[in-house]
Amino acid sequence: MNEQHELINAKEATRNQKFYCPACKQSVQLKRGRHKIAHFAHLQNQACDSFSEGETLEHLHAKELLFNWLKKQNYPVELEAYLPNLKQRPDLLVAHLAIEMQCSPLTISRFIERNQGYLSHHYSPWWLIGSKLQPKKHQFRSLVKSMICYHPLADFYFYGFDEKQQAIIYYGNICWHYRKGYYYQSYLFPLQSCSLTTVQLFCPKKLAPFTWKEIEYRFYLQHQLVNQRPYFISLQEFCYLHHQNLLNLPAWCYQASCYQVLFGHDLLILRMLYLQSVNFKQWLQLLKSFPFTWEYIFLNQAKFLVSIYEECKKLSEKIRD
Repeated sequence: MNEQHELINAKEATRNQKFYCPACKQSVQLKRGRHKIAHFAHLQNQACDSFSEGETLEHLHAKELLFNWLKKQNYPVELEAYLPNLKQRPDLLVAHLAIEMQCSPLTISRFIERNQGYLSHHYSPWWLIGSKLQPKKHQFRSLVKSMICYHPLADFYFYGFDEKQQAIIYYGNICWHYRKGYYYQSYLFPLQSCSLTTVQLFCPKKLAPFTWKEIEYRFYLQHQLVNQRPYFISLQEFCYLHHQNLLNLPAWCYQASCYQVLFGHDLLILRMLYLQSVNFKQWLQLLKSFPFTWEYIFLNQAKFLVSIYEECKKLSEKIRD
């Protein structure tokens, strides 16, 4: 803010004026140069819960690009608007759409906390990941997995942003293979030729899901157990506690499922517990003994558990038929 309490964009600010942080009201300094993206920074040794100093060049540039893109579409966009009820500051705010450009690691607990704040006050958070967080070698970071969204016509997806190409990335048709990890398709939306509506309404055609032979999956699990992989040993031990063997479940338990995007090998345990239950309520009770946490803030846990139970029921009945 300037001395008249007006919000000022660093790109348009004039020097030789005093500026203040709209959250903590302390003095900030304008930083702008030929090789530096315009921004305000707190003075040294100042504490402010609202602002995070030390943003990367990628983050600053991405915010500027997205701000200009939305402004050209005549959206009432605000850059780093302070939300006093939440004590949060999204990178960009368009009415009740809170846009966050995430270029560096963030703890899952903090990510969930921030989104719960937005959602409880009727803001719709939209996260875009930067270059460091984007998928590599069929692996997703835990934070990126927590950003996964779902649409019945498009399955699982999330978004990224390529600052160099000045484009939004849609990662869709996400699927999981027990041996190789995650697969997906990426679609590029250059800012110069797309609108916010185009991006948000995009719905690619579904691809055929993975299938595999049950015997091959069993062999893979056996190999992991022989090699004493701690994670697989823990799954086997849990099965033993329920008088089951990870390698001796009914054949349908090893079949591919879209829900493995969320659970991976843990889906075997959910299916094994289905064998131990007589109804949905009892199955939910048994799930409490399995140490998994639901970190998908944009997915309805209750609905997905119902769907997984129904899939177990359908697969087991098919085998009996």
